[in-house]
Amino acid sequence: MDFKKLSIFYGYRGRVCLSMVLQAAGVKKGDYVACQSFTCVAVPEAIISIGARPLFIDTENAFVNLSLDDLEKKISKNKLVKAVVIQHTYGIKFSSKKISFLKNKYNITFIEDCCHLPFDIHNFENEEDEFIKFYSFEWGKPFPLGIGGALLIKNKKIAEACKKLEKNFKNPPLLNILKIELQYYVFQYFYSPSNYFLLKKLFHLFNKLGFSISNKSENNNFLSNQEYSWKISPFVKKRIQSLNESKKFFLLRHNKKILKIFSNNLNLKDKIIEKNYEEFLMRYPIIVKNKIELLKFAEKNNLEISGWYKKPVDPLSIQDCQKLGWNIKSCSNSIINAETIVTLPLNLKTSLSDAERISRQINIFLNKD
Repeated sequence: MDFKKLSIFYGYRGRVCLSMVLQAAGVKKGDYVACQSFTCVAVPEAIISIGARPLFIDTENAFVNLSLDDLEKKISKNKLVKAVVIQHTYGIKFSSKKISFLKNKYNITFIEDCCHLPFDIHNFENEEDEFIKFYSFEWGKPFPLGIGGALLIKNKKIAEACKKLEKNFKNPPLLNILKIELQYYVFQYFYSPSNYFLLKKLFHLFNKLGFSISNKSENNNFLSNQEYSWKISPFVKKRIQSLNESKKFFLLRHNKKILKIFSNNLNLKDKIIEKNYEEFLMRYPIIVKNKIELLKFAEKNNLEISGWYKKPVDPLSIQDCQKLGWNIKSCSNSIINAETIVTLPLNLKTSLSDAERISRQINIFLNKD
């Protein structure tokens, strides 16, 4: 592997890649890692897995990415912050100019959570600036290839440290590999926006019966979770390595078509996404006042409308979030987001007619108020 170029590593999950790169960056037990407060538990879980502590940063008002002001306010007061995880929520990119500004101002490691963005190595090979980006490929991600994670690094020192850590990784149990394959093919052949809730219930049943693997880690004791020493499934790795520019182009082209339908057809008072938005989105987020009622309406009418994230650190309760160091007073925007944001599908399985039907039904629901 030529460390002058892009270095690629793999892990059993995206959070395994994050855990590995935090160790490679020199984050120690008792250090803090800043991360967004509107996120899934995978991010703080990876931080805690190495004995570090998450420092939760609130999102911007009426938006889904972290607040630069809140980030600077909190890391300037805490000298034990050794790294920051920048999340591109739902595929909405955090400003690259802001990331450059932060890198130049603070002598800490910045890691991009790209789990909501399409995996791509071709656009980064000629980049001069150093970076660290990790990806996930579970159900719901831009490329749903099966449980697994990838890590892209353009930093010689950290890449070399990751290479040493990777040598200690071992293969996951064969049963886990088979379960991942079962989930992958069930999703490929049976998922569509119209049976989203049915398939979701089926996966929950499979989890209870032990036939599938949850998106959550199997061991809730993050410090002793064996998954953090597991390699990626060889079948998932092979599918990731088969990705090419044509597959990404096809995804982006379809994504724009669906996005345009939602942008033009939805009658929304408050918008997160502007009508002329043309970049990739993993899911289309909208703000609603009656989120719980809309989700019930969606399930009744077989519409793929997701409440994700339903909690600020999903799926943890507020009480469990607070046990991780999440502060209800300093993360108020994240609470509002969890209570008001739902998301719509933009994936390759979502047809134009699916998008039109979802838009039409949402408008019917909103007009009832």
